[in-house]
Amino acid sequence: MTQEQKTIKLAELEGWHFVEEDSFFWMKRPDGRRCSGSPKKPSPKAWKENFFYLPRYFEDLNATHKLEKAAAQKHPNFWSLYLDEGVGTLPEICEFDDNPPECATASQRAEAIGRVLNLWEE
Repeated sequence: MTQEQKTIKLAELEGWHFVEEDSFFWMKRPDGRRCSGSPKKPSPKAWKENFFYLPRYFEDLNATHKLEKAAAQKHPNFWSLYLDEGVGTLPEICEFDDNPPECATASQRAEAIGRVLNLWEE
């Protein structure tokens, strides 16, 4: 899976989506604000066409922190999965790069979130 495809999966987890309002199809942020619209129904390429609106989870720790909060709200056992010692978890990913989990980069955190929630495989 490419990083762009992973970003789209994470955005959907956080609450980004398309919705029809006023005969228009809008890309909506998790807070409900509209950020892109089209009179046509979104095609499978719609995420790709609007990719520049999405947060940069693999580069921005602030965006990744919001994603962690959203994941914890939607998945009650998120923190135990995410911080446990196992394959695809934050400690395992950080160990590979010789980093403690509390010093994890945005990229390491985004990768661990996707893996522990089974949004993709390694």
